[in-house]
Amino acid sequence: MKALSIFLLLFCGFTPLIAQTHFCCTSSSDQEQGLERLKRNRQNILARNRDELVYIPIKFHLIANDAGQGRLTYEEVMVLLCQLNAYFEPAEMQFYIDFPFNLIDNSILYDDPVSDTGQSLIPDHLVDDAINVFIGRGLLLPPYGSFYAVEADYIFVSNDASDGEAPAHEMGHFFSLAHTFRGWDFEDIITTTNYQVPPDVPSEFQPAELMDQSNCLETADLLCDTPPDYYFAASPLQDDCEEWSGNTFDPNGDVVDPMENNLMSFFSNCTEYVFTEDQNTAMRLDYDSPERAYLQTGYTPAEQIVAMPPNLLLPVNEATNLPPESVTLSWEALPGVDYYLLEIDEFSIFLDPISYVVNGTSIVVTDLAAEQEYHWRVLPLPEYQTCDLDYSPSQEFTMGLATGINPIEAALAFTVQPNPLLTGQGLQFRLIAPSAQVLTARLYSSTGEVLAIWKDLRLLPGPQIIEWPVALNSGMYFLQLANQDGHYTQKLVVQD
Repeated sequence: MKALSIFLLLFCGFTPLIAQTHFCCTSSSDQEQGLERLKRNRQNILARNRDELVYIPIKFHLIANDAGQGRLTYEEVMVLLCQLNAYFEPAEMQFYIDFPFNLIDNSILYDDPVSDTGQSLIPDHLVDDAINVFIGRGLLLPPYGSFYAVEADYIFVSNDASDGEAPAHEMGHFFSLAHTFRGWDFEDIITTTNYQVPPDVPSEFQPAELMDQSNCLETADLLCDTPPDYYFAASPLQDDCEEWSGNTFDPNGDVVDPMENNLMSFFSNCTEYVFTEDQNTAMRLDYDSPERAYLQTGYTPAEQIVAMPPNLLLPVNEATNLPPESVTLSWEALPGVDYYLLEIDEFSIFLDPISYVVNGTSIVVTDLAAEQEYHWRVLPLPEYQTCDLDYSPSQEFTMGLATGINPIEAALAFTVQPNPLLTGQGLQFRLIAPSAQVLTARLYSSTGEVLAIWKDLRLLPGPQIIEWPVALNSGMYFLQLANQDGHYTQKLVVQD
C-alpha cells in the first residue's frame, strides 16, 4: 500500500460551493497522477478483455465519534454497494464486501479526515488486498463531501453522500478518471450567456477542450466521448441537471454541449448518472494494470440473490422467563450468506437497537436487562448481492429474573460429540456438572419444533457422557438443557 500523503491539497476548499448531491474534494494533483496511469494503460487497450466479469473487494471502514455514535448503518452500506454495482455493471466490474466491517470510534477521523491528525490515523486501518473505503460524517468537509487520496490509495465518503453517486464518482478517480471539467477547477465561473472561450483558457498549458474532438486526447479528462465541460455546474446560469442553456462557444466558435449526467461531472440531481464507453474502458484498463494487481484476486463471490429473509428459530416467539445472563438467539441459514445483522430493541419499531454482525446463524447474548421484553430481527448481509434485502419479521421474548451465574452454562465443557454426526449415529453430549442436579433436555428442529423431551435428566457431580437414543435425519437441530434457573442451547448438524 502506498504511503499516506500528509499534505492532501483539496481544491474543494477553494471552489465556490454549489447546491448538489455530491461534492468531490479529490485534489487536482491526485487527478493528475490518475491520468498518468490512464496514459500508460492506453498502450494495453488491444489486449484487454472486458467481456470477462471481474469481482473487486472493498474493505468498509465505518467511522463513529468517540462515543460510538453516528456510524452509517449496515443497511445503508448494503444500499451503497447495490448502487455502486449498478453504475459499474457496463464496465464488467463488480464489487463485494471484504468482511468483517472495520469499526472505528474516533471523533477527529469522523469529522475532519483531512486534518493532520485525521490523516495520521488512516494508515493503521488500511488493508493491502482490497479497496479501502472510509465512511464518516465529514463535518468539516463541504456538504456531501468525499475524496480519493491517491498516495494512500483510499476513498473517504461522508455519510450524507453515501446514498447517491458519490461512491461511484470517487471510485472513478480510484480507477484513473479525472473530472470532465479538469483544468477549470480554479477558473472564473462562467456567469454570462453567449460567452466565447479564449484559446488560452483555462491556461496556456491546459487549453480548452474543443467540441470537434481535435484535442480530446491532450486536454481535460483525456477522453473523447466526454464532451467539453467548462465547469458549468458551478455557474449561476445552471439549474441542477437541466440542459446547459448558457450558449457558450469553444475557441473554435462551436456551441458547447456538456454531458450533464456524467458521473465525473458536478451537475446535481440528475435522474440517472452514467459513465461513457471510454470511461468504462479506462477504468477496466486501470484494474488490469500492474498497479492494481493486489485487487486481481480471481475470487468469485456467492451470486445467489437473497429472495427471502431468514426464519427466526430460537428463542421461540413470545418466549418468557429467559435468563438474562445468557440467551442464545439463532436463525435459519441462507444460501450464499455468511454474515447477518442481528438487532434487538425494547420497541417493535427498532428506534435504537442493539446491533451485532454475526458470522454464522447463532449468538449468545449476555447483556440484556432482567424482566424486560425485547423484539429481535435479522437482516442477511451477503457479500455481493446486496439489493432489496429485507429483515425477518420480528419476534419477541421476555427476560426473567436475574439469577447470577446460569447453572446450565456453568456446567463446564457442555459439548455435543461428534458434531456434525452422521445419520444413524446416536446422540451424545459431554459435560462437567459442578454439583448434582436435575435438568430437562429438549431437542428442537431447525424451525423451532420440539422433537423430543427428556425430563428428569439427572446429573452427577463431575464429568460425564450422556447418550440419547433418538433417530435423526440429516439437517440442523438444537439441543437445549434447562432447569428452573435457565437454559443453555447448542446447535447440532446431522449429515448423510
